[in-house]
Amino acid sequence: MSKIGVIGSGRIGERLSHADAYAESAPGARLVRAFNTLGYEMFADPSFGGEVADLFWCGPEDAGVARPIADVGLRPVRVGDSDAVDIVDGVARLWLTLVFRQGHPRRLAFRMLTQ
Repeated sequence: MSKIGVIGSGRIGERLSHADAYAESAPGARLVRAFNTLGYEMFADPSFGGEVADLFWCGPEDAGVARPIADVGLRPVRVGDSDAVDIVDGVARLWLTLVFRQGHPRRLAFRMLTQ
């Protein structure tokens, strides 16, 4: 059974937050970027009026990360393999900008709408 390393925080914008160091610490592990696009407040109550927030993540599709995301009560949205970390970190940067620069409340989340 292979190991999965879920990276939830780190220096946004640096490829997988020191992926080389993680790879050395856990040889053979497959890395996932998740749980960094929302503030902690959303994990306790991840919905607004019955609408569940999305949690964007990247990594191997079979990493088993969608289940724990859903178990928290969020809707998992995979945006690609581990090379899509910049996309996930972009969502994190957007959240940080809206909350800390624009003054929006920390209980702020995203929802992808499709037709």
